[in-house]
Amino acid sequence: MVEALLARPEHRPLMREVPRLSTENEARLITIYRQGGGPWSKQHIARMLAFGGGSAAAQVFRETLTKTYAGKSIAPEDDLILGYMPQLCGVLAHRNDDALGFLLEASRAEFWLAQRLWMADRRRVSAGILTGASINGLGLSARQEARELLDWYRNHPQEVWVTERDVTSSALDGSVVEAAFNMNVVQDLGIEAAMDEVFYDPDRMLSRFRVWRKTPEGVAWCTWAMRSSDPARRPKVRNHDPIESAIEQ
Repeated sequence: MVEALLARPEHRPLMREVPRLSTENEARLITIYRQGGGPWSKQHIARMLAFGGGSAAAQVFRETLTKTYAGKSIAPEDDLILGYMPQLCGVLAHRNDDALGFLLEASRAEFWLAQRLWMADRRRVSAGILTGASINGLGLSARQEARELLDWYRNHPQEVWVTERDVTSSALDGSVVEAAFNMNVVQDLGIEAAMDEVFYDPDRMLSRFRVWRKTPEGVAWCTWAMRSSDPARRPKVRNHDPIESAIEQ
């Protein structure tokens, strides 16, 4: 099965198509993954590692997101895959503690604000976007630790605001709600069916979300999000200094 999937790089593997990888197969996929090419060209390998890998795969995801492209300028399509990689890591975290540990770190904005991130379309990728993607990934893990982190955000709504370079650039409330939805789907269907039957198809995922948001759980989370994103809760930051910004760049 691994050989067949490697021979079809244009195919987006389903989770049910990827067996639990042996140590040898995981090492082989990692070697191929590291041989070159951008994230877009090897996304099928990243999916295989997420669906069937272990701690070695978790380390690859961490390195890719924090070291491999640090400070580099990449193509928009590669940026799309990197932005989705925390969610792939969340699938792996469903059964792997190293992947879970990485996402627990990465689901706080401070983690990404301390990283040297990549550039896409001449702009540095947003720490807020990566924090949100990591929160989404935690939801896919459906682990107790993920539930505890979502509850932490619910109890600290001021933490949904992400300030980058003295500008409050984004809010994480939508990501927290999406993570709660992800967790509900995984707990209901199991990780494989959730990935293959719901999250593989954007229309089906949206349809299921519309149903979920009318449930007591969905209503509670969406109400929380509306309150937490109230502009009155937006943190105050000092005036932006263009000279200081130029020095930082």
